[in-house]
Amino acid sequence: MPTFDDAAHKFFVDAPFWNAGLSFSTNKVWLALTDNVPVSQLESAANIGSTFDSVLIPSVILFTAECVILIPKAGNPSFSETELRSRFDFGFVQGILERQIHVDFWGRQKNHGRTILNISMPNTFEVDTEDSIKPWTRVRTSRFSVTRISPFDKTFHKFKISAKFGDHPMLQFNHTVANRGPANDQSPIKNFVRSVSSFRSFRTIFCFKDLTTNKFDSISSTEWSVTYIHTVTYRENSDGSLQRTVSGPGGKERIPSGGSPSNVGRQDNDILRMAEVGNPLETPPVLSSRLADAARRTITVETVNNDFDPAFFRSS
Repeated sequence: MPTFDDAAHKFFVDAPFWNAGLSFSTNKVWLALTDNVPVSQLESAANIGSTFDSVLIPSVILFTAECVILIPKAGNPSFSETELRSRFDFGFVQGILERQIHVDFWGRQKNHGRTILNISMPNTFEVDTEDSIKPWTRVRTSRFSVTRISPFDKTFHKFKISAKFGDHPMLQFNHTVANRGPANDQSPIKNFVRSVSSFRSFRTIFCFKDLTTNKFDSISSTEWSVTYIHTVTYRENSDGSLQRTVSGPGGKERIPSGGSPSNVGRQDNDILRMAEVGNPLETPPVLSSRLADAARRTITVETVNNDFDPAFFRSS
């Protein structure tokens, strides 16, 4: 087990672009955390692929952590950065907790009905990662850096370990669905997204892996959350185009300014044990399969919307 200089731990969190809201492309509504996501480009791509750590998606929450590892010179008269890398891997492992996702779609009028979509999620922490880098949040070449410090210290070889990670959790759905219409008209009627609610919790853990034993151990951690409680109203222009107004969120975000070794608790240790065994993981394909899984989806279709608000859809 390595020894660390407890006074040298640093863990900063910054969220300079955070602005939870809904963005619309041709067919999709995107639950994004900034207005600068090229959603039209993402939708028009023949194969979007994984958006995890994608250059198309700006990071809206940034993590920077440092620690100083101490290697006794007794028994190790020489010790290099290369040797340190051969024995340990440093970086971030992140836990994610997904709760129920709820989306309402309304028709233009009360008798155009509404469609209610609920998707059940695990409601327990898993490892938030991507297949090519699991269980970490970044590839190894950019996961951490090593710098020798205090070379003349007589007792220890000292190395500063630095790691960075940026994230932008996103979800996307079709922004329009077809309702079967009122009883006297069975032709499909468009229902437009009216409201979205979703809550996701995260624990971001600065940690290391002993490459000899394949065991993970925490150094410091922080927690944060993303809340969407958004409502949409529409104005249809004379040319048929739509103006959307999004209000919300009505929930509360938790965005810390930093992390600490004192934050590490049982939940972080549980997440690292998941990282060790590689299960359960939430990778982009896992999330996509859950969103499309009929067993997780409850779709309620009403031909009359008794909660209809005339302010929802107006014509110019």
